[in-house]
Amino acid sequence: MPDEPAVCAGEEAQEGECKACGGVINLRRKHIHDQFWCPSRSRDTDTVEEEDESKEDSGGASSAHIRAACMQPTFHNIITVNLGSMPLSFRLEQQDIFGPLSTGGALWAGELVLAEWLVLELEHLRGKRSQDWPLKVVELGCGSCPVAGMVAAALGCREVVLTDLREVLPAVRHNVGLNRSALVEAATQSFRTLGHMRVEELSWGAHACLGGGSDTDTPLDLVICSDCVFRKDLHPLLADTLLSLLLPGSAALLAYQQRDTEVEAAFFCELDQRALAYDRLDLNEVLEVIRGSWLQESADAASPPLEECYRLFCITAA
Repeated sequence: MPDEPAVCAGEEAQEGECKACGGVINLRRKHIHDQFWCPSRSRDTDTVEEEDESKEDSGGASSAHIRAACMQPTFHNIITVNLGSMPLSFRLEQQDIFGPLSTGGALWAGELVLAEWLVLELEHLRGKRSQDWPLKVVELGCGSCPVAGMVAAALGCREVVLTDLREVLPAVRHNVGLNRSALVEAATQSFRTLGHMRVEELSWGAHACLGGGSDTDTPLDLVICSDCVFRKDLHPLLADTLLSLLLPGSAALLAYQQRDTEVEAAFFCELDQRALAYDRLDLNEVLEVIRGSWLQESADAASPPLEECYRLFCITAA
């Protein structure tokens, strides 16, 4: 697949409508959309069927399944996401998940579940601690569309550090810039000041640490992370990172869409080995908010009910 043009922070996206599928696309990446993403692109049926059979025989995903997935909002170039629990609308530019950013290029469902939970429950948590809590939030593996981290800033968290691998950071900065005005307005409506957002590289592991910033001395109160447990080979690194970052009195929120229960259970074994405690949190109110939303509409027709799809855990240092 050809490389995509780099996305620069603050660069305005020139948008247009694809005449074939009606989707909103970034004109700088029109050739990528036309060649790989457009649901209306035609291909020889016999060739497709042969490819599908070949993929299925080898245990891989068929091209038909891939094309069906690409028709979902998750894989559109530019999407608008309206939160159900507060008057905040995000406009997000995504990158091809088959390109250099891989899964870090798109918005995934667990991120929205986490964002809605923060809106609904953060005030309740502040009632148990203080109205200024949490002062400092770190999002791990935030991806190019860090909705939960941006929501934390709009809810008045003083400092929010959005972290991922170096190659993802330009896309993160770009989407933060696209939504800054909406975030300021949302914070103002809730009588809060938008928190300072910092984008930073962070590689997972036992020695993971945050770099310098405006509030480096501010204790870390809350770690948030979504849809980061689907790869078993990364479990030890993520667990080591949590162990390194969590302090007495701090907590981590981990949200994810269930994909492989055996793989996901293996991650909690890693937490057990490091004496990290965890509790499953109730999502009933969140799921009621998101019914009929972008999240529900993007689900496959054969998907299980929402109650069976998503999990949220609170992790603390024992």
